[in-house]
Amino acid sequence: MNNWESSYQKLRDIWGLDQEKMLEDYSSLVKEGSVLDIGIGEGRNVLSFALKGHPIIGIDVSKTALSRCASILEDSKCKYNLFEKTVQEFEITENTYSLIISTWTLNFMKKTEAQSIVKSCLKGLNRQGLLYLGLFSTEDPQMQDYLTDYKCVDKDSYYIPERDIVKSYFEMSDVLSLVDERFEIICRKQDLSLDLGHGEEHYHGAIEILIRRNA
Repeated sequence: MNNWESSYQKLRDIWGLDQEKMLEDYSSLVKEGSVLDIGIGEGRNVLSFALKGHPIIGIDVSKTALSRCASILEDSKCKYNLFEKTVQEFEITENTYSLIISTWTLNFMKKTEAQSIVKSCLKGLNRQGLLYLGLFSTEDPQMQDYLTDYKCVDKDSYYIPERDIVKSYFEMSDVLSLVDERFEIICRKQDLSLDLGHGEEHYHGAIEILIRRNA
């Protein structure tokens, strides 16, 4: 059993119930078409788009999370396909999606792997399509502990043996360096905030960015 499946079996609504605010604020920019969530979890970030009639494609490594997600999507009457796969195993078809969502998922792989996934996401957007990314930043207090306690396996990436996972942390430039003249940055922010959503309260350094394909 993977770590995420174990976590979802123990808890519901691990990431809370609310959609990421940046997605909510700019939802009117999402054109007709399919929405892909890579790391869909229980579906909190796609429900509003499902209710508007967008076909939903979601991937996650947790069978329990996908089952809960399927329940809410069934109620929304939208078309959907859910896949029990890792991000790396899923092929993102080019020029296909009106919105691609990745919230706090790409941190759980080596940074170079994550950047490769971002490139695939950018290629996967149709014209006027949007990519939303939520990433832990190098300002995250936890990273300071990892600097001394764990093996560095890539730039700002650390292997956590007791959980058998890799965690990576990002600079804004790690994303912006992948964006060429075909794309527009709609919104970006970087902050430090208290997380009350799961487990004991703790702080996260976070990067959020919304990118639109214009050509």
